[in-house]
Amino acid sequence: MLSEGYFRWSAQDSALLVTEVSFERSCLPVHVRAFHRAHVDGPDLQAHELALEHGDRVHLVRPEAAPGVHGLEWSWPD
Repeated sequence: MLSEGYFRWSAQDSALLVTEVSFERSCLPVHVRAFHRAHVDGPDLQAHELALEHGDRVHLVRPEAAPGVHGLEWSWPD
């Protein structure tokens, strides 16, 4: 089974949050989006699409990240 995302939860402000996810070049996602939620099953407070960098990875950089769940979600080809 392929993973569909990665997230990190923090109860405090973070001075800097950096996340990198790399994919196998033979199995790339079709969409990747970053999100911030107050809690795991809550609605997105912020969300935006990300493009693959260098053909196989994405970065999420959030200076002064607010408490809550920050993560990446992706979808695979059908």
